[in-house]
Amino acid sequence: MTDPVQAQAWIQQHVRPYISQTKIKCITVGNEVLTGNNTQLMSYLLPAMQTVNGALANLGLSKEIFVTTAHSFGILGNSFPPSAGAFRQDLTEYIQSILNFHSQTHSPFLINAYPFFAYKDNPQQVSLNYALFQPDPGMTDSATNLHYDNMLYAQIDAVYSAIKALGHTDIQVKVSETGLAVERGSR
Repeated sequence: MTDPVQAQAWIQQHVRPYISQTKIKCITVGNEVLTGNNTQLMSYLLPAMQTVNGALANLGLSKEIFVTTAHSFGILGNSFPPSAGAFRQDLTEYIQSILNFHSQTHSPFLINAYPFFAYKDNPQQVSLNYALFQPDPGMTDSATNLHYDNMLYAQIDAVYSAIKALGHTDIQVKVSETGLAVERGSR
C-alpha cells in the first residue's frame, strides 16, 4: 500500500469508524516480511509503513495510532549472548531504515519470539525448562552481568542489543507473537 489515496481510504474505512469504541494503538504493516519468501516485498515495506503513517497524520491520528511491522526472530544473525545480539548482515539496510522510521514516529519494534524454537533447534545447548519458563539456573551474560532465568527475556534483550548496535537506544521492543508447541489433538 504505497498509494496515499488508497491508504487514506483504508484508514477511513477500517480504522476511523472504530476509534471511539476500541483502543487502537498500532497498525502492523506486514508480518515477517524481511524473512519471508517474497524478497520483492522487502523494498515495499518501509514505503508502505510511511504511507499508512502519512494517512494517519492527515486524519490527525498519527500521535495516538502508531505504524509498525512484525519481525521474525530470524532477522537476527546472532542472539547469544544477548549483549552480542546483531541483525543479519543481508537485512541491515532494510532494518536501519525501519529503525529510523520507528525513531521518528516513536513507534515500537515488534518481534515474534518463540523460545521453544530455540530449544528445538539446539537442545544440547538450550534447556527445555529455560525455554518453557520452568525453574532453571538460566544464564548470565558475561558482558553485562545480567542474569536470564528464561529464554524469552534473553531473546528480547538480544533484539535490544541489535537495535543499539545500529545506533538506536530510543526504540521500544514489543513482543507481537509468542507461544509454545502444542501436540495436535491435546486440547
